[in-house]
Amino acid sequence: MADGDYAFDPSDGQLADVARSGAREWERDMAVWEADAEQLRLRQRAMVDVLWEAMQRGDAVTVTLGEHSFTGALTVARGDLAILETQDVTLAINVEAIDLVQFAAGGQGVAGDRTYGSLRAYAGMLEVEGVPVRLLGDHIDVTGRVVVVAEDHVLIEDPRGASHAVAWSATRAFVRSLSP
Repeated sequence: MADGDYAFDPSDGQLADVARSGAREWERDMAVWEADAEQLRLRQRAMVDVLWEAMQRGDAVTVTLGEHSFTGALTVARGDLAILETQDVTLAINVEAIDLVQFAAGGQGVAGDRTYGSLRAYAGMLEVEGVPVRLLGDHIDVTGRVVVVAEDHVLIEDPRGASHAVAWSATRAFVRSLSP
């Protein structure tokens, strides 16, 4: 055997077998560690993180708020606010008031609109615009326009002129019609 003849194996392939076995064991260990890391990541997510991931993937999402369910695409998932676009309406949803979310693989994901930092900010925009909305809450279904966004409630004036003060803690979503 000449110097530099690396083709010669004095162990008759036993070292190569040991190396392959070690590599397979290392790959198995890595797969287990990666599965454990993913499980930990899933355990640490908040609902808004789940929604954000669905938005990024472009999933079709069905959100259940009490007795109401809406299916569409998420355009915002940030803080306490999720915005769901359906064929007919835009929903500004209080993330903490969601009962159930179902996902179906979608197509085009979006980065997400960062215009509104919170549900309160979105309600403030509704107040300024004065557009008719439907406020859904715990046993609440009020239609009108947002007159005041206060510290602990939203004041809605219905088409008859009656005022409704809805506590933030009872607010599930603002529903805005897409038709004029």
